[in-house]
Amino acid sequence: MKELKVQPIKDGTVIDHITAGNALKVLNILGISKNPTAMVSILMNVRSEKERKKDIVKIENRELKPKEVDKVALIAPDATINIIRNYNVEQKHKVSLPVNATLTFVAPKTLQMPDEILSHLKENGIEFGQSDSLENVIRDADVLYVTRIQKERFPDPEEYAKVAGIYRIDLEMLSNAKKDMIIMHPLPRVDEIAPEVDSTKHALYFKQAFNGVPVRMALLALVLGARK
Repeated sequence: MKELKVQPIKDGTVIDHITAGNALKVLNILGISKNPTAMVSILMNVRSEKERKKDIVKIENRELKPKEVDKVALIAPDATINIIRNYNVEQKHKVSLPVNATLTFVAPKTLQMPDEILSHLKENGIEFGQSDSLENVIRDADVLYVTRIQKERFPDPEEYAKVAGIYRIDLEMLSNAKKDMIIMHPLPRVDEIAPEVDSTKHALYFKQAFNGVPVRMALLALVLGARK
């Protein structure tokens, strides 16, 4: 593995490192389990797309109406642990979740969400379900958050081969989805979303990636005192 070299830190340095626990002077938490900037970006996109509202942080302290409650299907939870764990970060800074979401974790049994995450959800009164069938979940989903099954997380190539390509979203599958259902993905993808989906009204992942840049610019400006 090549040594990671950085210049002396000025106002700020953005680092995305694969190895947890490296002794670097960075304003961040271990990226292997949390990704707070991605969390803010995800919430902004869901909020603005589903409710056509630009402000995703200052949400009124009111009980949400039934039509505002989204069912969120999270595909391949091994990569979505970031989203759940960052709930603590939001609570700490008194930032509300944009929707009262019912979560459904879709993954093979070997990749389902760890018990510690499920316990955290139960303790906080967050409704969730689990399934290994995307077909059974997509009919009711308002937001489909898809991630690739990460090959680098499997020490045994044969184990990865058993689950590789097990879920694939194409036009046939979307025929069973809600008309206003949106698909998100952190990118890059492998084969979990067919290219033919890119031109549909469901695809939000390119917009999501584009919006991720100004979101992080805004956060850096706030952290460094450029904006208050």
